[in-house]
Amino acid sequence: MLGCRSADTPIEFNCKLGNSDDRVPVDKEQYQRLVGKLIYLSYTLLDISFAMSVVSQFMQAPYEEHMEAVNRILRYLKTTPVSTHKCELESDLNSNAADLECPFSEEEVFLAISSLGANKSPGLDGFTAEFLEFFWTTLKDDIMNMVLPSTIALNPLAFVENRQILDASLMASELVDDWFHDTNLSKNLVATHLIGASSFIPNHLQFADDTSLFSTADHAAVTCLFEVIHVFEQASGLSINLSTSELLGIHISNDDLYWMAIFIIEILPFWRNGYGGFYMSRMLCSVNSLLLRLNIALVRVTLSLFGKIDDMIVRGLLISRLGTCTLDVVLLIMKFRNGDADTVMEAVEFVLQNFTEMNKLWVRIQLQGPARLREKQEKERNELRDLVGKNLHVLSQIEGVDLEMYKQTVLPRVLEQVVNCKDELAQYYLMECIIQVFPDEYHLQTLETLLGVCPQLQATVDIRMVLSQLMDRLSNYAVSNADVIPEFLHVEAFAKLSNAIGKVIEAQVDMPIVGAITLYVSLLTFTLRVHPDRLDYVDQILGACVKKLSSQPKLEDARATKQIVMLLSAPLEKYNGIVTALTLSNYPRVMDHLDNATNKVMAMVIIQSIMKNNSCISTADKVDVLFELIKGLIKDLEEVSVDELDEEDFKEEQNSVARLLHMLHNDDPGEMLKIICAVKKHILCGGPNRLPFTVPPLIFSALNLIRQLQNQDGDVVGEEQHEVGDEAEEMHATPKKIFQILNQLIEALSSVPAPELALRLYLECAEAANDCDLEPVAYEFFTQAFIIYEEDIADSKAQVTAIHLIIGTLQRMNVFGVENRDTLTHKATGYSAKLLKKPDQCRAVYACSHLFWVDDPEGIKDGERVLLCLKRALRIANAAQQMANVTRGSSGPVTLFVEILNKYLYYFEKGNQQITNAAIQGLIELITTELQTDSPSANPAPAPDAFFTSTLRYIQFQKQKGGVMGERYDSIKV
Repeated sequence: MLGCRSADTPIEFNCKLGNSDDRVPVDKEQYQRLVGKLIYLSYTLLDISFAMSVVSQFMQAPYEEHMEAVNRILRYLKTTPVSTHKCELESDLNSNAADLECPFSEEEVFLAISSLGANKSPGLDGFTAEFLEFFWTTLKDDIMNMVLPSTIALNPLAFVENRQILDASLMASELVDDWFHDTNLSKNLVATHLIGASSFIPNHLQFADDTSLFSTADHAAVTCLFEVIHVFEQASGLSINLSTSELLGIHISNDDLYWMAIFIIEILPFWRNGYGGFYMSRMLCSVNSLLLRLNIALVRVTLSLFGKIDDMIVRGLLISRLGTCTLDVVLLIMKFRNGDADTVMEAVEFVLQNFTEMNKLWVRIQLQGPARLREKQEKERNELRDLVGKNLHVLSQIEGVDLEMYKQTVLPRVLEQVVNCKDELAQYYLMECIIQVFPDEYHLQTLETLLGVCPQLQATVDIRMVLSQLMDRLSNYAVSNADVIPEFLHVEAFAKLSNAIGKVIEAQVDMPIVGAITLYVSLLTFTLRVHPDRLDYVDQILGACVKKLSSQPKLEDARATKQIVMLLSAPLEKYNGIVTALTLSNYPRVMDHLDNATNKVMAMVIIQSIMKNNSCISTADKVDVLFELIKGLIKDLEEVSVDELDEEDFKEEQNSVARLLHMLHNDDPGEMLKIICAVKKHILCGGPNRLPFTVPPLIFSALNLIRQLQNQDGDVVGEEQHEVGDEAEEMHATPKKIFQILNQLIEALSSVPAPELALRLYLECAEAANDCDLEPVAYEFFTQAFIIYEEDIADSKAQVTAIHLIIGTLQRMNVFGVENRDTLTHKATGYSAKLLKKPDQCRAVYACSHLFWVDDPEGIKDGERVLLCLKRALRIANAAQQMANVTRGSSGPVTLFVEILNKYLYYFEKGNQQITNAAIQGLIELITTELQTDSPSANPAPAPDAFFTSTLRYIQFQKQKGGVMGERYDSIKV
């Protein structure tokens, strides 16, 4: 320290030191040693007394900033020799005495308050330095005139720079206090009390040095005191400094306590209601807590204290300080009392009055002033808000507050404050507290009273959340206890809630549409949980929503649209499907108000719900309602162009509709026919882009119905056509009537155009007609298939696929007579030979051979025409080979010859006498020659060679197998 810089002052101006875990600690022993020596010097160096009073507070946990403050004192002492001060001690003492006798200035007091920590309390009133600094302009006159007129106050708790106060020097204070203690004990002025096994001896110095009213105390009395203090600390969040607290009435009779309280009341009016009231607040806190703990009758005394204070601000501040402690003590008292009617009523009245005063104070505090002060004001306002809610919580916890008292006394008084405060934040918070703290049973029995307040609230109050919370609590109550459901019906809870919501919407004309819909969503949720069997309630809610939306044909608000989707989805989730929702007349009316995009979303939700729950729509009426709900998916809506639709999304939507059609079923054929007619009516309005997705599933549903009616027959051709609606109403389900509908559906599909799909469906219907033994119907469907092939299918690949489908289907037909079959097979063979590519012609022609040989005992077996088809296919294959030789300079692959060889072998094994060993042998030699004539330099195609080798192995296998078939193959040489 010898080479350090000197300091002009022992401590920096307005220096504030504190403790924090994120600071660096220093050597505790070194710090204590330095501070101890400096304390000794402070007896002669009075100008460092204030600095020592600051640094000596951190003896147990010193940090770097505290050590820096000590070092500054040492640097100050470097320029102020100790000897000089010792010589001038007497003059300094005289000078200090003069300083102590002079009055304090406002600047000194304000600087002293500013130098304190924000949470420090410089006086007995308990108000912090932050509070005094914040309200200095208002309080400074009272402070200067009332509290600090004398040199040294009775409560020496504040430190002012350059002024010596006794308690500022810890060592001197301890010496004097110890001397006082020894003197009082020696003269028997203080009674000591043994507590616990450790023989701890408390005395008044450990509790208070200002006010002591002791008599002989015992262990129970002291324990009682600590219990009260503990309750206060927990309720207020403050820590009581027992060294400066008042201790009253340990082991004193209730009568003595009562007269003591009367004495306090008598002297209170002589004290000022300004800052003097603040001075009493801390003492009142101790008196109030202790008296309430010992005797409930003294609640009246405490209330009288409030009545004596006519300053509303002071009374409000007192209430805010006393509130938490008082409320907790009230609960403690009720716990130890028997809960007689008078006691309960007094406690309720006390808490209600406390609630009223706190609520008024909370409402009066408004955010004003500069921005840096608003945060503090908001914090104070939040603390008061919590205290207001604490009152309501205490009311709900008081034993003895039954339903009758709640209905007659508590709820009306609380709601009166809610309505009269006219503050939107307060009204919302109070309604929320009422709903949350009081029992569900009480809400149910006082529902009309509670709901009657809602229209009287300010228009800016979020009444949606209030009612939603109330309905959530009531519905949870009903779900948790099914025995209370009859009580909901008895009090007509739904009717009251519905009427209240209607009145709120009517009263708040500026309420946005999303707010009204949110209320209906909450009411619907409540109804589905409490009265799931009352579909009339659900439909009534939807009807009210339709009425509210009547002024807006289409919703444009995204939030309102989202709420509508929630409203419509709730019945689907509750009833596990759409079947129940289809009985609600207002359900589709609500959907009409959705925009086109949301309408599609809701339609997808409905379809997904049906698929998830495997719901079956079994009547035509329900089908009509369902398709009205999902009309956004099955037809083009207004102002929506097909070009605007995303292709992938469109396909996904239509595939969902197609899956939905398979969920429409009824075991009764007549009703199922009605369902098919109803669906047909809707999907034919869907436009050309949707028909390829929606027509096929409907056709297959109709084909399933036909399979149930295969015993019926009839003639469709030439029969008079009727309207679809008339069919569904007047005719019974027969195959011919269903085939008429199928023909109409495929005709609509073929005009899209979707020729390939239409051809496949015609062939499916033809096969179904074959199973029903309806030859004219089957022939008509084949005729339409050929017409589509001729007129609408132009792509060569599509033609190949189509002709093979026709051949395959025709081969399975057994209903045709000779004439019709010859006509159709001739057409098929002719179209096969007219395909664009020779290989395609060859394969189609040898496939036609199956039309003349059916592997069935009753099937046709025309060997000559089979051989004719195979020879024709062989000629076409030879022509293809020659064409390849001309164009490429070498023979083409022999795959076609090998395929024809396999057909020869097939018919040879089936017993076709026209297929001889010689013909097979000649074909084998032809293929062998073709393979050998390939250019030696060219690489032989591996696939045809392997195919032919495999065929030869098969022939060899049959020869070695023996038996009849082996004998037939024996003459073939491979």
